[in-house]
Amino acid sequence: MSKDKDTSEYNEHDSTESRLLEAARKLLKRDGYKSLTIRGICKEADCSTSTFYQHFDSKDDLLSSFIQLDSLKKSNPDDYIGYAHPDAIIELYLQAAGYLASLAPEILRNYLTPTNLALDPRVILQSRRSRWVVDVLQEHFRDAHREGMFSPGYDGIDIYDEMNVIYFGYLFHWVLYDGNYELLPSMRKMLIRHLNNYLLPEYKLPL
Repeated sequence: MSKDKDTSEYNEHDSTESRLLEAARKLLKRDGYKSLTIRGICKEADCSTSTFYQHFDSKDDLLSSFIQLDSLKKSNPDDYIGYAHPDAIIELYLQAAGYLASLAPEILRNYLTPTNLALDPRVILQSRRSRWVVDVLQEHFRDAHREGMFSPGYDGIDIYDEMNVIYFGYLFHWVLYDGNYELLPSMRKMLIRHLNNYLLPEYKLPL
């Protein structure tokens, strides 16, 4: 296959995926999560359901895609790789949380469920897509570990797993209270407090 044909097929794949994502955004905003269907997304994007499944495994997989990708729009994720700094870890979590908080609590109440496999980091990392928040965060924790920022005996990925519990715990709590309090300031404080438990003194962050 020629290089020009490879590029053409890639661009067509990327264009179709973008249409599906934009269609989901439009319908989600207009009709809400419960009314969002794969058939409706395909109709809005003018494509078949078989085409949908060439790009996404489920409705929640599609939602995870644009949530993760949009969360990183404020920065180039590659800027974080190889640059280990605790501030960047906290900011990545808060960027993702800020984007989620911009969605209606009703959407998150249906999306943030234990049965949503699209939220499982193991599933995300096996996805066809990369450079997602979870991917970038894992690399960043590994970088911090390699740079010797954590106290001896602590593994970066173990700390990452604990930070995720705090992150999702705050999101669930915020949704339970219908978004009636400022999510990011309280999440920032708790994430920093927990990360500081493992950082060497010279790397600890101010609360």
